[in-house]
Amino acid sequence: MQSKWVSFVSVLLLGALIVLIVMFALSSQTPSSIPSQDQAVNGDETRADDPDQSNANNGNGHFREIDKEEAPQDIQVWVEQSLEMALAQSMNFENKTYILITRGTMPTAGYEIHLEQVRFTDEAVEIHVNYTDPQGAAAEVITYPYKLIVMDMTEKPIRFIETDGNHIPVLHGIDHLLPIESASDNVKLFKPVQEKDHLTIHGVTRVFEGVLQYETIDRQGKIIKEGVIRARAGTGTWGYFSLNLEKTVLSPADKLFIFSQSPKDGSRIPHLELDLAAYK
Repeated sequence: MQSKWVSFVSVLLLGALIVLIVMFALSSQTPSSIPSQDQAVNGDETRADDPDQSNANNGNGHFREIDKEEAPQDIQVWVEQSLEMALAQSMNFENKTYILITRGTMPTAGYEIHLEQVRFTDEAVEIHVNYTDPQGAAAEVITYPYKLIVMDMTEKPIRFIETDGNHIPVLHGIDHLLPIESASDNVKLFKPVQEKDHLTIHGVTRVFEGVLQYETIDRQGKIIKEGVIRARAGTGTWGYFSLNLEKTVLSPADKLFIFSQSPKDGSRIPHLELDLAAYK
């Protein structure tokens, strides 16, 4: 009787052991590296070299790099007018957020922009960027390096993070360039905006301390009005500025001159001249 009881207990223990082994085997097949849905959407960071990012497009945690030819026409125009400037900027368009990084005009091939990391936090989208220059001989051809990124539209601020000591110029006072009417090296003038009682002259500049001056001149060369324009930033970074010209000033004026003063000797540095006749 005792022998039968021992055998019965042994069978029960063996069965329980088998059940435990099967349960352990099944649980080990569930990949622990696959994030939950909340983790995938609200993850703290994504590497730019993650192959999954090329097909994902979610402003809460995914992005993809595209060529300008893949973008809508308005975005293509924005890219084209930005290529000669070293600048990082962003634009919301048709339920998408586009991020554009340009290095300006380069004398040879081999100048590149590398997207190191994109971090999606509760406060912002952080874009970590690195630049590399050609090592050794490079094709002697003018190039305009750029990087264009698209994601679902986000209202979070876009912050550009420098890596390896690279300086990334950004816009201050405005998120992206508007259509450019005329330009010099240090001043980009947007298309003027006509209002009922005034004309708004606006654009971006990177002159010393962000200080511009202006004069409106009539046909005889007489100064109608002059003054100072202060941009949101200056001295190496692009700051937004605006100037309102009232109709009483605009009516007799023929041209607008925008200039700055040299920080070395105070001499006049001309930047742009605008014909005001079309805006009266």
